[in-house]
Amino acid sequence: MTQLTRDFHTPAQDRHEIWRIVLGAVLMIAIFGAGQVGMFVLLPLLTDIDGLASVDITPFGSKPIEILFIFSTFIPGLIGIMVILRVLHRRRFVTLFGPALRACVAHFKYGFFVACIMAFAGLILGFGQLMLFPETAVAQRGPLLISDWLLFLLPMLGVIFIQIAVEELFFRGYLLQHLMARFGKFWIAAIVPSLIFGLGHYDSLTFGANAWLYVMTTTVGGILLCSVTLRTGNIGAALGLHFANNIWATLTLGVSGHMDGTSLWVLDMDLKGMDSAISFIVQTALMIAAYLIWRRYTQHRLG
Repeated sequence: MTQLTRDFHTPAQDRHEIWRIVLGAVLMIAIFGAGQVGMFVLLPLLTDIDGLASVDITPFGSKPIEILFIFSTFIPGLIGIMVILRVLHRRRFVTLFGPALRACVAHFKYGFFVACIMAFAGLILGFGQLMLFPETAVAQRGPLLISDWLLFLLPMLGVIFIQIAVEELFFRGYLLQHLMARFGKFWIAAIVPSLIFGLGHYDSLTFGANAWLYVMTTTVGGILLCSVTLRTGNIGAALGLHFANNIWATLTLGVSGHMDGTSLWVLDMDLKGMDSAISFIVQTALMIAAYLIWRRYTQHRLG
């Protein structure tokens, strides 16, 4: 365990009883669930309720306003984690980020840059997949006009950041810090939050049998983000990686019929088919390769 790792979870040394951690996790899940319910209550009040009920047959998430609302459901979670941290653990919210905010900001920029490189690497691998499997979906220009995309750009960047911040602060901040303080074992502190994170992405209606591959991809990604967070001593890099990834998936290249309301380009891909399964496997392999390269590059500097 490096000094950076110890410094990261030191604020969680007090009041890290199991019952507090479990209660905090249950409350966060309940708050997020309430946000989801609130979304479906508020959305018809701010849009054409008749259109939603009778005329509009497109999948939910095919319009920019719907995507905006989906990400906005994480706002209660941000407030909730502040309250839970203060009431249950008597800690300041800022301690979730790590002991040095300047280092956190620097690592955020670094993580964002690395995620952009990985996205371009994914594109190159995608072209290779297209050559091997000609039936693989090809990206096409989305229906959203550039003017409309620009109109929603800033609000979307804001709610995407809130969404990834809530997830990182909870999984790689709250749970990781308290489990490390409680057990002192990486595999306990990393696997438990990452399994919860991965299972939270399970969606058999959308992905069919590939749902478990999606769980695998997000679980492995969660474990790698936990390792990056502990080795750097803050959640900056995890925030940057997650932010860039979700910008790419939400605002740039989406999948037709699945959360594509703000995508400039869309893939007409069968999410239950073989090409989607290959994509999940490739994404997982790419994440692991990028992590191993990063770890080798930084092992002398971070210890």
